[in-house]
Amino acid sequence: MEELRQHNRFYDFGRVECSNLCVLPGILTDISLSGLKVTYNAPVSVVMEEEYEVHIRLSKLVDTQLTLLVVPVWKFEQGDKTQLGFSILWSKDSNKLEEYISMLSAEEKSFERVSEQEEVPCQFI
Repeated sequence: MEELRQHNRFYDFGRVECSNLCVLPGILTDISLSGLKVTYNAPVSVVMEEEYEVHIRLSKLVDTQLTLLVVPVWKFEQGDKTQLGFSILWSKDSNKLEEYISMLSAEEKSFERVSEQEEVPCQFI
């Protein structure tokens, strides 16, 4: 089933901190221009109608931290783990996020071109 999303989602890794949600940091598992998914290895109490400021250290930009304003859209709990989906609101680092997403998109397109060029027939012995 094809997902109906406004923006492409990129599977990425990062550290997400939000003291209003959990004392432990969360793990960024995917991001787009309009949203992100975070996994916490602890139960998280979240108010779905509230806005939260999150600080994200991205895997490919070690020296950069994004500060984004987000609002929860969905929550999934399994055991002691909590996954949260957030919609990103306009934030002071929205321009940095857009640059990062553009970088991820360019990397993905570059990888696709290389994969197409290096297609080698499989041989079994």
